[in-house]
Amino acid sequence: VAYHEGTTKTSVKKIMSSDSNMRLLREINELFCSDDPRTANEILTEDSDTIAVCMPTFHAPSGFWDGDPEYWTDIEATLTLLREGASEDAARIHLSSAYLNPMPDLLKSVEHYPEANFVTAGPLSHGFRPKRHQSGDKGTSWIPTVFDHLIHEASKETHANMWHWERNDWTFHSKGIWIEEGQELAAHVVGSSNFGGRSFERDMESNLLMVFPPSTTNEVSKSLQDEWSELMEHSKQVNTKEVLDSAPELPIHIKPLVPFIKSFF
Repeated sequence: VAYHEGTTKTSVKKIMSSDSNMRLLREINELFCSDDPRTANEILTEDSDTIAVCMPTFHAPSGFWDGDPEYWTDIEATLTLLREGASEDAARIHLSSAYLNPMPDLLKSVEHYPEANFVTAGPLSHGFRPKRHQSGDKGTSWIPTVFDHLIHEASKETHANMWHWERNDWTFHSKGIWIEEGQELAAHVVGSSNFGGRSFERDMESNLLMVFPPSTTNEVSKSLQDEWSELMEHSKQVNTKEVLDSAPELPIHIKPLVPFIKSFF
């Protein structure tokens, strides 16, 4: 099913008949439900050759299904992983989002991590920055400032360090979550989600949750840790209030709407 970011729930239901909608739900339930009662840790313990336990996830917009799905949605699975990962005293969490707008449930799930880092696009590398080859700004140049507002408000509710990734002539579109215990990667989330309001409430998303053997490093986990290190090479820690103070002013008709449009970003 193709689901464009600008598509509304109403227009999707016009495209998909009720029968095809329910058939899709049945197929997804079959794909994402398992009778295996073992936990990821039990699977990893039983087979020393296992590199990782992987769990695909899926999420549909609120109200898309006529009934409740039998599978764990992407949001349920991801938040559960974050909460369980925080049980280790030495755990750290890193989150990358092209359009950072963390929702309250996500912020609550990371509050018990001793260290948390969120990285997103800086002004030079934002996906909605005005492009030099375009004539005019296509009416979207204010969007990065909305994210500055949303990130600043979120920073008041979390101890996470905020980072901006920037490179000249590059656009930042990295998405992922890294959970580390000591020097090893314990778990990773990769896929389509930006972990924000739009991903949680309005878009279809699909991710892959990966859990790695404890106290070990393999080629896959090492490459994913290297990916985070490479992101940090072009990132700088920022003060969200200073970023907001230096951002362009929002249009007069947009500014009062910011508290009410969180789920659109």
